[in-house]
Amino acid sequence: MSSSSLASYSRLLSGEGNRYDYWRIAWRIWRAHPLLGVGAGNYSRFYYQQRATTEDIEQPHSIELQTLSELGIVGALLLASFVVGIAWGALRMRIPAARSPLARALMVGALGAMSTWLVQTSVDWMHLLPGLTAVALVGAAVLVRPQPTAGTGAAVPARRRSSSTAAGPRRSNARPALASRPALALGAFAVVATLVVAGASLSRQGFADLYRERAQRELASHPAAAMADANRSLGFDADAVETYYVKAAALARFNRAAAAEAALRQALADAPENFVTWTLLGDIAVREHQLRTAGQDYVRARQLNPRDPTLTELSVNPAVALH
Repeated sequence: MSSSSLASYSRLLSGEGNRYDYWRIAWRIWRAHPLLGVGAGNYSRFYYQQRATTEDIEQPHSIELQTLSELGIVGALLLASFVVGIAWGALRMRIPAARSPLARALMVGALGAMSTWLVQTSVDWMHLLPGLTAVALVGAAVLVRPQPTAGTGAAVPARRRSSSTAAGPRRSNARPALASRPALALGAFAVVATLVVAGASLSRQGFADLYRERAQRELASHPAAAMADANRSLGFDADAVETYYVKAAALARFNRAAAAEAALRQALADAPENFVTWTLLGDIAVREHQLRTAGQDYVRARQLNPRDPTLTELSVNPAVALH
């Protein structure tokens, strides 16, 4: 049996893989930055410094530990509020579910989808798959939707009619409905405003991703177009480190080493502990036959990712990159 087959076989038996290492580092990050964490998306730079394996991952395969390490206690409390709110909705839904087969089916389906998603994403990265997370959120929406209050139904109008016949019309019954209109309008406005803000944010990110992906496809055959699209992407998201990589690669194809290095320095300003940026700076220095500078860049990259064998070799002998 090959080593890769043996690794897959043992993983199927244990159900664990290298998760202990992922979780250990996430816990250690949170202990060092308990309140606010290290920022969304920054788990990986600590992982590469501290990992005990050679696996390349970007998050700790646990939504709870990812939240703790990247967003701290504040983020963890928000996540806990989300889960508690859904649990409260499920408990509240038991009453209508006991009376209605449709409500019971909705409750079972929604609770099953949400519970499955939560359990799975607690030990894996399923929350990063939009389709699966969307199904879970639909289930959550079903559980927390407004429920009919006790006493509604056909009996209420009958009681109101008998009361009106005996004692005349009761105008006070109309007041709660009238009073609730501003609250409903305010709630609708809040929902619409939230959707507009979220839509605008997602649209900007979507355009940034679209132009970056197009630049990556154009890089080999049309570097000028790739550079233009990379700049368009940066116009939407100026903090995207990967886009600076594409821009630097396009500039390097025109032998504009100084400009390529400047693009990488901009990426470095946003993520100074990203070993990939230091590696690319070393590559540019090698192309310019500045082996001493390249060695320093490779050494820094190796410090940030000490278990990478290629970086170990380059930090000792940068000229290897020429071959």
